[in-house]
Amino acid sequence: MKTQNTLQPPSVGLPEREVHHTAWTNDAPSTRLEANYVAFVTLWLFVGLVSAYDGYLTVRYQHLLHSLELNPVGRWIMNLDGHLAYNQDYGYVVENRKVAAFLGLKFAGTVCGLAIMLLVHRYQARMGLAVTGAIAGLQGLLAVYLSCF
Repeated sequence: MKTQNTLQPPSVGLPEREVHHTAWTNDAPSTRLEANYVAFVTLWLFVGLVSAYDGYLTVRYQHLLHSLELNPVGRWIMNLDGHLAYNQDYGYVVENRKVAAFLGLKFAGTVCGLAIMLLVHRYQARMGLAVTGAIAGLQGLLAVYLSCF
């Protein structure tokens, strides 16, 4: 009796649909991936890495974050979590370890954004690649801003 090794797509209770990745078909070797899939994964990882870098900088410079954060919603969230303390060198700053809500919401937003990008790409690969590419471009600008300014 001959056994056949086939790679099957993961089933998580989603409706049956046509698979758009050659990695999940029996027509091509499992190691051969479509170019747009590789591009999507690369851009998707870039978005996650820039968000992780932003989170690192949030923790690293938490004492200056209230004055450095440009987003008014972010400033409002920081005010909910902790009090401002006066520092002779920097003026009003966020007390150390008082950015938990801000960082938690940034993390949750990143996870939701990455999940939405995956879902869009799963059902509309071209649109998912375009959306992820646009977000990766914006994240690239953010990374340059965070590193240079």
